[in-house]
Amino acid sequence: MKHPASKWLLAIGALFGTLAVLSGSMGSHLLRTQLEEFNSTANFILASNYLFYHAGGLLFTGLLLERLERRGFLYVGIFFIVGSFLFCGSLFTYSLTGLRGVTAMAPIGGVNLILGWMTMVVTCVRLPSSKKH
Repeated sequence: MKHPASKWLLAIGALFGTLAVLSGSMGSHLLRTQLEEFNSTANFILASNYLFYHAGGLLFTGLLLERLERRGFLYVGIFFIVGSFLFCGSLFTYSLTGLRGVTAMAPIGGVNLILGWMTMVVTCVRLPSSKKH
């Protein structure tokens, strides 16, 4: 691998994808009663979906970092990882425990996810244009 962080972004993206599928499956079957008890099925599904979206984003970012070697893609990955832990983690925790205080982390995680996407935009716009002669 050209960039040492590429393999980690790819591995964490794959791990997040695995956890998203597991959480979706468990939320639909094994944890259904507990989620209904806390009236938090929608939050659990939202966390699972966002984890899945950003798993794909991390995989894509890892490939971009490996291919194009732009530091901005590393920052995108960091924002996605931190954002996913805070946003999805707080919603999963709230959904399973009913502890409302943990949801204070969700907006911080959401901001990190937004910063990741905005950093992706800026990094892509700054890529050199290929000129055909």
